[in-house]
Amino acid sequence: MVLTTVEMASLALWGAQPLPIRPINAMHYSSVNPIEAFSAGEPSR
Repeated sequence: MVLTTVEMASLALWGAQPLPIRPINAMHYSSVNPIEAFSAGEPSR
């Protein structure tokens, strides 16, 4: 799987935390603000 820059950045930010990345999200990132997309994908705590 090819990671987008946003996905690589999110992996770097979350570190070892489990962060499910779905293929549909990769297409979603390209059409919206990456910060908004990442915030919407945050796991609830």
